Amino acid sequence: MILLGGVTGRDVDGYHDWEFILRKLGLLEYDHALALAAQATGILLMLCTFAWGGFLFYRQIRNAFSSPHPQG
Repeated sequence: MILLGGVTGRDVDGYHDWEFILRKLGLLEYDHALALAAQATGILLMLCTFAWGGFLFYRQIRNAFSSPHPQG
């Protein structure tokens, strides 16, 4: 697969798209910090979605048991 720099990973030893992007932006020295921030953001978003899903589930259960059921 052709990378952003126009080569494949086999053409140039140690070449990678993220290396190319971060080098062009002058952020290559922060690669580990950026990776950690991306991972932490992903974990936080997943935890937030679990909490939101749990909250919605709680509301659904509460509404189901508090609403009057028709006698029939």
